[in-house]
Amino acid sequence: DNGVLGEPSTVEVTLQPNFVVEANSTVAIANLTGMAPPCSLVHLAGPDAAAFFQPSAEWDAQRRAVVMTVSEQIPSQRNVTIYFTLRNPAAAPAAGEIDPFVLTA
Repeated sequence: DNGVLGEPSTVEVTLQPNFVVEANSTVAIANLTGMAPPCSLVHLAGPDAAAFFQPSAEWDAQRRAVVMTVSEQIPSQRNVTIYFTLRNPAAAPAAGEIDPFVLTA
């Protein structure tokens, strides 16, 4: 392995939880097979990211997931769109293969 992961790609994720997501909980975008961040932190972008999440998320290599900490309560049925950069998008799963999100307290 020479460490070259491929070109960076901006990932756009839109969440619409059907329940209130409380502050200090975490949301994980999982099953990002074939993708990895440039480092262990993933920087979140966009107005919704700034409004509802901590500025940086963690990369969970075992679950292949971006784990984001909620800083402000997200109302039920509120569309929340965030952006982050990962590498090696050629091996990314098809649209229906990414788990929408996993909530933990």
